[in-house]
Amino acid sequence: MGAAATFYIDNPSFEKATTVFSDAALTTCAPNGFYQMGGIVREQVDCVAGLGGRLLPAEECPTCGSPPTTAPALPTPAPESKPPITQPATDPLYYKLISCPTTSSGGGGTLKYTAIPQSGTPTLGQRYQDSTQDPAIFYTYDGSAGITDPPPNTIDNNIQIVPGVFNCPTLLPVYNFYNAILCNNVDSIIVRSPEGTTFVAGQVVKVIGSTLCYEIRTIAAQTSIYRDYDTSIPPYPNCEACNPTPLEPNGFRITKPGAPDNEVLQNTNNPRSQGERILTSFDLQDCWTLQEPIITVTANTIRDDCPPDLQCTLSIMYGGSSGGGTFSATGCDGEEFNTVAIPQDEEWGSLCYQTGTLTTTGSVFEDVQGPCNADVPFDPYDYYNLKRCDGGSGVLIAKYNGAQINNGQSVKIAGTCYNVDSLSTSNSTTTIIDGTQIFDNCSQCNPCPGVTDIRLNYSANSHCSQNAQSAVLLNNSTFASATFMYPFGSQNCTTSNGAPAGYYSDGTISRQWTGSQFTTQQNCSSTPQTVSAVLTVDNQILGPTDGYTISGDLDNATKEAPIGSSTPFAFSTTVTVKPGFTFTVGPVVNNYSGTLNNSNLTGTTTITGTVVQDTPTYSYQLRQCGTNAIYNSESTATYPPGGVVMARLKGSGNITFCATVLQNVPANQSINADILYGPLSIGCNNPNCTGNYNYDPF
Repeated sequence: MGAAATFYIDNPSFEKATTVFSDAALTTCAPNGFYQMGGIVREQVDCVAGLGGRLLPAEECPTCGSPPTTAPALPTPAPESKPPITQPATDPLYYKLISCPTTSSGGGGTLKYTAIPQSGTPTLGQRYQDSTQDPAIFYTYDGSAGITDPPPNTIDNNIQIVPGVFNCPTLLPVYNFYNAILCNNVDSIIVRSPEGTTFVAGQVVKVIGSTLCYEIRTIAAQTSIYRDYDTSIPPYPNCEACNPTPLEPNGFRITKPGAPDNEVLQNTNNPRSQGERILTSFDLQDCWTLQEPIITVTANTIRDDCPPDLQCTLSIMYGGSSGGGTFSATGCDGEEFNTVAIPQDEEWGSLCYQTGTLTTTGSVFEDVQGPCNADVPFDPYDYYNLKRCDGGSGVLIAKYNGAQINNGQSVKIAGTCYNVDSLSTSNSTTTIIDGTQIFDNCSQCNPCPGVTDIRLNYSANSHCSQNAQSAVLLNNSTFASATFMYPFGSQNCTTSNGAPAGYYSDGTISRQWTGSQFTTQQNCSSTPQTVSAVLTVDNQILGPTDGYTISGDLDNATKEAPIGSSTPFAFSTTVTVKPGFTFTVGPVVNNYSGTLNNSNLTGTTTITGTVVQDTPTYSYQLRQCGTNAIYNSESTATYPPGGVVMARLKGSGNITFCATVLQNVPANQSINADILYGPLSIGCNNPNCTGNYNYDPF
């Protein structure tokens, strides 16, 4: 017979337990052996050094020891009084839930079980939330049948059902925001990068739509005024790496009406000059004009001179007295005049022809009047017959100045895709094909056939909103008949990602969209339920824009009130001056205010004032880290003696260094350095000084 002792099991029922533990925290398995409770014996195996442990199926407790060979007769006991038998309580059912992603880039997937009472079995995809967490963590039911014995440490009855809501919420993309300054300048911007892309102080990046280099300074607050980081260009370690010291110009910037600027290499065998017109290796049809010399890495070359501009002559044609004759010429508009007869002593009339193309036979005379239509070039366009990709009737004629488009290709005009059917003999059109909207076929032009573009009123919280219109794509021709809604964009219908969750209205009906399906619907009154006031900010401040910050209510900020409520409103836009700058006048902010009643309003907040950059008032001697070279600097800010700052050599462009602040600059010594920022943590050993950027300086 074993000794009695205290142990712990992972289920209230010893028969259902999986392991015996020696501690209340259930972290250390009890020694292998036989354990008995309530007449049930189970053997524990696989416990090694306190880890593992597994109970084998239950056995009935065997008789302990051998009975005596003879035993005295025992008196017959009186019947025991037994309590009435009660039916044991039914074990609760636990339902498996999976946690939702916590960020747009992933997360979630944690398994939990809950036995929160509800009517019947949960619906697949039912949403739950744990409100004890901040922010709340969402879960969805995966459809598994309820069980009575969930795995250890998975039961969580803090989770609550979200009635009528299904699937995980749609998470908006998360971005990082950074303060940055233009290399070799003080112009500042806010750079936005995707959640997984982070920067450290001193790194240099480029933004979409610009070739300029911006140095990352500090983390910025989220804002609606930003430039997006160009993810196709990795960050540079410093300004010099992004924008190296210029070499000698080896090419030109080139321009052409209606086209973005480009670059071309200088022709070393036939040097060219600014202002010349040339044909390039990438465009042998149109002429480009050489602008200022530049340094370039382009592979574009100058192929030839541009043909001379068309010259035309205006003449009156006569038939001579010796029997008349004929003439041939090419009109300035391209019309061909082939062997035109003029009778004797008759005037044919005026002829505007391309200079050098006139020939005559017989007795024909020309009375030259001067140039004509000299500014009218040859028509540079090809003309095309287009048919709608969706099978719509009619033919559209459009023109294009560029490489010829092949039959069977597709073009998009005003959002509609057309199939190129043939070259057109008619030039009576003003419709121009955009070269960026040419596709290999109709499927490439419109990957979403049968999908309808529509703008709907949107609200995150309520039906029948009359504000904040949102462009979406529907999988049917009408809003009422649609069963799925995609976010706007030509490729979005090729994914399973739905438009943002919320309430959408076309003015007649309002439908709730969960992000994956439509749920509740409500008829909307033809009369708007709310009115709004929309703000425009008119910044009239004189002086550098990097000397102040405008915050609070900005452009397109909105105040809303029930229609007919006569609700007063006032916008609050504020201006704060930045360190190193001073307002000499103002600032004065005249915030837009009024009363919302029966109609929408728009108004303007006007900001006036004059800001100037402060004159440096402090001087410091600096000792460069590593070399101990001494520099002199002025600043509008104060820096503690012994602190380490980042400085830049005056007149050097991008040469920066770390230095220790020593003392005031002695009298009559020249200023040869600028303090950029500081003090730096860990002094001269800061990664900004050593070149080790694998840290977070913020």
